Amino acid sequence: MNQRKSESEQCWQLMHEIDFFLHNVCKIPNASSLHRITFAQLRVLDIVCRHHPKGLRLKDITRELKQTAATTSVAIDTLVKNGFVVREQDEHDRRAVTIRLTPEGQKIRDNNAKRLTKRFDEAFALLSEEERKSFHTTLLKIWGIFNNNQKEEA
Repeated sequence: MNQRKSESEQCWQLMHEIDFFLHNVCKIPNASSLHRITFAQLRVLDIVCRHHPKGLRLKDITRELKQTAATTSVAIDTLVKNGFVVREQDEHDRRAVTIRLTPEGQKIRDNNAKRLTKRFDEAFALLSEEERKSFHTTLLKIWGIFNNNQKEEA
């Protein structure tokens, strides 16, 4: 049991380090963009990008991020200020606001997605095909367990 606890503790500490890495990769300006962006903002851009050009309401973004509306609003405020997304009044409900991606927001999202993918590609290149598949399968399985537990606790 102690060994399992030690492995579990090592896993969540490692996941914390990976999270820290992902957050910091996005903060480093690159040649194609002088803008710094937080990982939280990149997650918002990624979600809005998947629904482009239609856009999404704040409540839908919040639900996909699994965080509070206040936290999501802070990220969106910064993205609006930087010109990466726009807030538009919903055509069907004047009380609702739709968040849409701008061309600059698309560029920032794509550049950062390429950077992250490149870093993972570099790491995966050091693994065998079997190790990559095992890692992916295990990660999906653990995420499924955590996701199901989160739903049960709600």
